[in-house]
Amino acid sequence: MTTIQAQLPESLAAEATVAGLFEPEAFESLVRSALRSRAMASLLAATAQMAAQPGAPQSPEQIAAEVKAERRRVAGTAPR
Repeated sequence: MTTIQAQLPESLAAEATVAGLFEPEAFESLVRSALRSRAMASLLAATAQMAAQPGAPQSPEQIAAEVKAERRRVAGTAPR
């Protein structure tokens, strides 16, 4: 376990204490929730970036063909 020390405004710390948010299980839940939220925000930003790219998206078959070609290239068996 890790011990965390934080500086918060007195009123916020008091409110969080009354709500039980500094209890280990509650605090763990808050941190996990914040991490999930940030991961989701990052994923949504990435999908927005991909959607903004010009051109039509590749089909699963095109992606599979590119992956197969790259694997051949890395293995040294790509056609020359």
